[in-house]
Amino acid sequence: MAPPTFLILLDALRWDYVCAQDSPTLVELANAGIWARKVRPSFGFCEISEYVTGTYPNVNGNWATFAYRPQASPYRRWQKGLRALGFVDHLPRGHTRARQVLEWWFTMRGVPHPTYRIPLPWLSYFAPTEGAHLHTQVGAFAVESMYDVMARTGLTVYDETFVHYNRAIGSDEDRVNRLLRHCAEPYDLYMIYLGEADSTGHNFGPDSPQRRETVRRLDALIARLVERITQIYGGAASIVLLGDHGMVPVKQSVDVWSAVGALGLEFGRDYVMFLDSTLARFWPLSKRGRDGLVQLLARREFVTLGELLTPKRAGELRVPPPGSEYGELIWLAHANTMIFPDFFNCVVPLGMHGYETSLDEQKGFVVVVGPDVSAAVLEEAELVDICPTLCDLLGVEHPRQNQGTSLVAR
Repeated sequence: MAPPTFLILLDALRWDYVCAQDSPTLVELANAGIWARKVRPSFGFCEISEYVTGTYPNVNGNWATFAYRPQASPYRRWQKGLRALGFVDHLPRGHTRARQVLEWWFTMRGVPHPTYRIPLPWLSYFAPTEGAHLHTQVGAFAVESMYDVMARTGLTVYDETFVHYNRAIGSDEDRVNRLLRHCAEPYDLYMIYLGEADSTGHNFGPDSPQRRETVRRLDALIARLVERITQIYGGAASIVLLGDHGMVPVKQSVDVWSAVGALGLEFGRDYVMFLDSTLARFWPLSKRGRDGLVQLLARREFVTLGELLTPKRAGELRVPPPGSEYGELIWLAHANTMIFPDFFNCVVPLGMHGYETSLDEQKGFVVVVGPDVSAAVLEEAELVDICPTLCDLLGVEHPRQNQGTSLVAR
């Protein structure tokens, strides 16, 4: 069996966090291998789809965390009960605990996805996208993934320390300790998710002392992992360290929810709405609903702080155009602005991602080290390049629809 490849995913570890003061281990690894200083993700919130299929959202179909799929919603069977439980969303205390109990109940019935803060009476209109299936399952994506290719060629994946159904079990340190116990087992690809940079960036902001301290802790965890990998495999294993996106400071918020509420429209009769942190997505269901929403989004506040997604702009961003699944009317917040209240956060975060990704603050990084990898520095790569890179390290074909370029092309 050939030596394995390790993917260490550092959620929201922005490219400029890689510095000698805060992340000396990362810098040492970067100088020894291929270092793409900046990695540009696509606009949206489905990075996993990009780096395991090598395709952009307008090809793989995954863009936002939830899509409008009332006929396919896993919550449809509990529609009446969820409407009756709508009062839970308004509890001054105990809301989070009530959600936890409800999500445990869903999980016991085969629906393990987090519901975040989506209003309970509205859940049955939506279905998860990227998190709908275990990513490593054959056919989990609408296009071929590297997992499909690996399964076809008999290669194996250790993913117990990665994300399942948009959830990661335990803390970063818990997952590192678990991988340390299992990394000598006979797998071809090991995957671990480290998420503290994302949560700290949201809670304290990307320029905060707390964020810097988090990067130092992550760097120490990486050092432990690399030391153990080296003990077992010498220099024969390949390691990919990926910051999948960056983090942008939040300077202002816009209350879309109240603005829509003031229109006097009825949810489910005149419109359906989903509020991502940087996207307001609408499905008008009546002429009254459409006219009201169009007039709302033409107001100065919305024109100044964001833009309406047009088919042309969607093509430029390589995301699905406005339509039935992701919204017939889609408002995109400009950088430093977020939508609050939204369906994910209980307070206004101090950092956010999901903006137009030409902005440097939106970008991550990647470092590739291994026995056949020569040191090189690239100014920028794209997130879709990670899939063919991993495939080349594993010695398998690229997925059929792959749009990326391998960083280690042989």
